[in-house]
Amino acid sequence: MNTNELPAYDKVAVIRTWPLTNGWYVQPGTHRAVHLGKDVHLGNGVLVGNNVTLGNGVHLGNGVHLADNVLVGDNVHLSDNVHLGNGVHLADNVHLSDGVHLGNGVHLADNVHLSDGVTLGKGNYLQIGPLGSRGAWLVVTTLPEIRLHTGCRHTSCTEFLRAVQDTHGTTGKYAREYTLALNYIAQWLAEAENDAIAKAKGVA
Repeated sequence: MNTNELPAYDKVAVIRTWPLTNGWYVQPGTHRAVHLGKDVHLGNGVLVGNNVTLGNGVHLGNGVHLADNVLVGDNVHLSDNVHLGNGVHLADNVHLSDGVHLGNGVHLADNVHLSDGVTLGKGNYLQIGPLGSRGAWLVVTTLPEIRLHTGCRHTSCTEFLRAVQDTHGTTGKYAREYTLALNYIAQWLAEAENDAIAKAKGVA
Protein backbone atom coordinates (compact mmCIF):
# COMPACT_ATOMS: atom_id res chain seq x y z
CA MET A 1 0.00 0.00 0.00
CA ASN A 2 1.28 3.45 -0.85
CA THR A 3 1.68 5.15 2.52
CA ASN A 4 0.34 8.36 0.99
CA GLU A 5 -2.97 6.73 0.19
CA LEU A 6 -5.65 5.22 2.39
CA PRO A 7 -6.83 1.66 1.72
CA ALA A 8 -10.30 0.78 0.49
CA TYR A 9 -12.06 0.08 3.74
CA ASP A 10 -14.50 -2.68 4.41
CA LYS A 11 -15.72 -0.36 7.14
CA VAL A 12 -14.67 2.88 8.75
CA ALA A 13 -15.10 2.88 12.50
CA VAL A 14 -15.14 6.14 14.38
CA ILE A 15 -14.62 5.09 17.97
CA ARG A 16 -15.49 7.47 20.76
CA THR A 17 -16.33 5.10 23.62
CA TRP A 18 -14.18 2.83 25.73
CA PRO A 19 -13.50 0.21 26.86
CA LEU A 20 -14.64 -1.77 23.83
CA THR A 21 -15.40 -5.46 23.61
CA ASN A 22 -12.75 -8.12 23.07
CA GLY A 23 -10.38 -6.56 25.57
CA TRP A 24 -9.13 -3.57 23.58
CA TYR A 25 -9.92 0.12 23.66
CA VAL A 26 -8.82 3.51 22.41
CA GLN A 27 -7.66 6.33 24.60
CA PRO A 28 -10.61 8.49 25.68
CA GLY A 29 -11.27 11.58 23.58
CA THR A 30 -13.87 13.26 21.45
CA HIS A 31 -12.35 13.00 17.98
CA ARG A 32 -10.46 9.73 17.92
CA ALA A 33 -10.93 7.83 14.68
CA VAL A 34 -9.71 4.33 13.91
CA HIS A 35 -10.02 3.24 10.29
CA LEU A 36 -10.26 -0.51 9.92
CA GLY A 37 -9.68 -2.55 6.76
CA LYS A 38 -10.99 -6.04 6.07
CA ASP A 39 -10.14 -8.99 8.31
CA VAL A 40 -8.38 -7.03 11.04
CA HIS A 41 -7.53 -9.03 14.17
CA LEU A 42 -7.12 -7.19 17.47
CA GLY A 43 -5.65 -8.95 20.49
CA ASN A 44 -6.31 -8.29 24.15
CA GLY A 45 -5.14 -5.05 25.73
CA VAL A 46 -4.54 -3.21 22.45
CA LEU A 47 -4.23 0.58 22.86
CA VAL A 48 -4.98 2.77 19.84
CA GLY A 49 -4.41 6.52 19.63
CA ASN A 50 -5.94 9.18 17.41
CA ASN A 51 -6.21 8.98 13.61
CA VAL A 52 -4.93 5.42 13.21
CA THR A 53 -5.37 3.46 9.98
CA LEU A 54 -5.15 -0.33 9.85
CA GLY A 55 -5.09 -1.90 6.38
CA ASN A 56 -6.58 -5.18 5.24
CA GLY A 57 -5.50 -8.38 6.98
CA VAL A 58 -3.69 -6.64 9.85
CA HIS A 59 -2.97 -8.70 12.97
CA LEU A 60 -2.33 -6.95 16.27
CA GLY A 61 -1.16 -9.21 19.08
CA ASN A 62 -1.84 -8.81 22.79
CA GLY A 63 -0.69 -5.60 24.43
CA VAL A 64 0.10 -3.76 21.19
CA HIS A 65 0.21 0.04 21.63
CA LEU A 66 -0.31 2.40 18.68
CA ALA A 67 0.18 6.14 19.22
CA ASP A 68 -1.39 8.93 17.13
CA ASN A 69 -1.30 9.21 13.33
CA VAL A 70 -0.08 5.66 12.76
CA LEU A 71 -0.58 4.12 9.31
CA VAL A 72 -0.36 0.33 9.00
CA GLY A 73 -0.41 -1.25 5.53
CA ASP A 74 -2.01 -4.48 4.37
CA ASN A 75 -1.13 -7.91 5.80
CA VAL A 76 1.01 -6.49 8.59
CA HIS A 77 1.64 -8.68 11.64
CA LEU A 78 2.48 -7.04 14.96
CA SER A 79 3.30 -9.62 17.63
CA ASP A 80 2.67 -9.21 21.35
CA ASN A 81 3.73 -6.01 23.13
CA VAL A 82 4.81 -4.12 20.02
CA HIS A 83 4.77 -0.34 20.54
CA LEU A 84 4.53 2.18 17.67
CA GLY A 85 5.21 5.87 18.31
CA ASN A 86 3.52 8.90 16.78
CA GLY A 87 3.49 9.08 13.00
CA VAL A 88 4.88 5.58 12.39
CA HIS A 89 4.17 4.26 8.88
CA LEU A 90 4.40 0.55 8.06
CA ALA A 91 4.15 -0.55 4.44
CA ASP A 92 2.60 -3.86 3.35
CA ASN A 93 3.66 -7.27 4.71
CA VAL A 94 5.75 -5.93 7.58
CA HIS A 95 6.28 -8.38 10.46
CA LEU A 96 7.38 -7.13 13.88
CA SER A 97 8.21 -9.78 16.47
CA ASP A 98 7.51 -9.64 20.21
CA GLY A 99 8.46 -6.48 22.06
CA VAL A 100 9.60 -4.41 19.08
CA HIS A 101 9.45 -0.65 19.79
CA LEU A 102 9.38 1.91 16.98
CA GLY A 103 9.92 5.54 17.94
CA ASN A 104 8.16 8.59 16.54
CA GLY A 105 8.23 9.00 12.78
CA VAL A 106 9.79 5.64 11.89
CA HIS A 107 8.83 4.45 8.37
CA LEU A 108 9.40 0.84 7.28
CA ALA A 109 9.25 -0.39 3.69
CA ASP A 110 7.42 -3.44 2.29
CA ASN A 111 8.24 -6.92 3.58
CA VAL A 112 10.46 -5.81 6.47
CA HIS A 113 10.78 -8.35 9.30
CA LEU A 114 12.29 -7.34 12.65
CA SER A 115 13.28 -9.80 15.38
CA ASP A 116 12.29 -9.81 19.05
CA GLY A 117 13.03 -6.76 21.17
CA VAL A 118 14.40 -4.47 18.44
CA THR A 119 14.10 -0.74 19.18
CA LEU A 120 14.13 1.78 16.35
CA GLY A 121 14.35 5.55 16.68
CA LYS A 122 15.86 8.54 14.97
CA GLY A 123 19.37 7.77 13.77
CA ASN A 124 19.65 4.20 15.04
CA TYR A 125 18.44 2.25 12.01
CA LEU A 126 19.11 2.11 8.29
CA GLN A 127 17.08 0.72 5.36
CA ILE A 128 18.66 -0.22 2.05
CA GLY A 129 16.79 -1.70 -0.88
CA PRO A 130 15.36 -3.30 -2.75
CA LEU A 131 18.30 -5.71 -3.00
CA GLY A 132 19.13 -9.16 -4.33
CA SER A 133 17.19 -11.66 -6.36
CA ARG A 134 14.07 -11.22 -4.21
CA GLY A 135 14.12 -7.43 -4.25
CA ALA A 136 14.07 -7.41 -0.44
CA TRP A 137 14.85 -4.56 1.92
CA LEU A 138 17.81 -4.81 4.24
CA VAL A 139 17.30 -3.15 7.62
CA VAL A 140 20.15 -2.50 10.04
CA THR A 141 19.28 -2.01 13.70
CA THR A 142 21.56 -1.10 16.59
CA LEU A 143 19.38 -1.77 19.65
CA PRO A 144 19.58 -3.99 21.61
CA GLU A 145 22.53 -4.99 19.39
CA ILE A 146 23.68 -4.54 15.80
CA ARG A 147 21.62 -6.84 13.59
CA LEU A 148 20.83 -7.12 9.88
CA HIS A 149 17.27 -8.07 8.99
CA THR A 150 16.10 -9.26 5.59
CA GLY A 151 13.08 -11.49 5.20
CA CYS A 152 13.14 -13.96 8.09
CA ARG A 153 16.94 -13.74 8.47
CA HIS A 154 18.26 -11.77 11.47
CA THR A 155 22.05 -11.94 11.70
CA SER A 156 25.28 -10.12 12.43
CA CYS A 157 27.18 -8.44 9.58
CA THR A 158 29.71 -11.28 9.49
CA GLU A 159 27.03 -13.97 9.38
CA PHE A 160 25.17 -12.10 6.67
CA LEU A 161 28.28 -11.75 4.47
CA ARG A 162 28.96 -15.47 4.86
CA ALA A 163 25.37 -16.28 3.83
CA VAL A 164 25.68 -14.00 0.78
CA GLN A 165 28.89 -15.69 -0.31
CA ASP A 166 27.41 -19.16 0.21
CA THR A 167 24.38 -18.24 -1.91
CA HIS A 168 25.80 -15.88 -4.55
CA GLY A 169 29.56 -16.44 -4.49
CA THR A 170 31.88 -13.43 -4.51
CA THR A 171 31.75 -12.09 -8.08
CA GLY A 172 28.15 -12.33 -9.27
CA LYS A 173 25.72 -9.44 -9.65
CA TYR A 174 23.97 -9.97 -6.33
CA ALA A 175 27.21 -10.64 -4.50
CA ARG A 176 28.54 -7.27 -5.70
CA GLU A 177 25.24 -5.58 -4.80
CA TYR A 178 25.25 -6.94 -1.26
CA THR A 179 28.96 -6.20 -0.82
CA LEU A 180 28.40 -2.54 -1.71
CA ALA A 181 25.50 -2.44 0.73
CA LEU A 182 27.65 -3.96 3.50
CA ASN A 183 30.46 -1.46 2.82
CA TYR A 184 27.96 1.40 3.17
CA ILE A 185 26.56 -0.15 6.37
CA ALA A 186 30.08 -0.37 7.85
CA GLN A 187 30.63 3.33 7.08
CA TRP A 188 27.23 4.26 8.55
CA LEU A 189 27.93 2.29 11.74
CA ALA A 190 31.34 3.91 12.14
CA GLU A 191 29.85 7.38 11.76
CA ALA A 192 27.09 6.54 14.22
CA GLU A 193 29.69 5.37 16.74
CA ASN A 194 31.74 8.55 16.26
CA ASP A 195 28.63 10.67 16.77
CA ALA A 196 27.80 8.78 19.96
CA ILE A 197 31.34 9.26 21.30
CA ALA A 198 31.27 12.99 20.46
CA LYS A 199 27.91 13.37 22.15
CA ALA A 200 29.15 11.57 25.25
CA LYS A 201 32.10 14.00 25.40
CA GLY A 202 29.77 16.96 24.93
CA VAL A 203 31.26 17.86 21.54
CA ALA A 204 28.15 17.36 19.38
